[in-house]
Amino acid sequence: MRQFIFLPLITALMLVSQPTTACPVSWPDIRDPSDVAPLMEGDHVTGAEADQLGVLAARRQGVAAKLLELRYAIGKNAANAATDDADLSARITDLRRQVDATDQQLAFIDDEIEQLLAGLCAAL
Repeated sequence: MRQFIFLPLITALMLVSQPTTACPVSWPDIRDPSDVAPLMEGDHVTGAEADQLGVLAARRQGVAAKLLELRYAIGKNAANAATDDADLSARITDLRRQVDATDQQLAFIDDEIEQLLAGLCAAL
């Protein structure tokens, strides 16, 4: 009976002690196109891969700028509201929907960058 009590503990220890398949290269956070240049120095990324990362980083930078503008517009509209105007409320609701959609775009681009870096890591 005692051996069954320790079985989950032993299983957990075996899972923790397995070697990890971590990437030998520490990839930086790719936030804008200037983050791609350091990857070229270590010869871990080819020119085509760096171009692809650069395009994704530029897209990410544009979407992040749009997100910032939308959040600013929400704050500006809310600050200018003197009364409870239905039209203003509708505009703010629309801006919030745009923020949600833009957040999803940003997450999608981040996932694309992560997948590309994971593929590069697997190729090493």
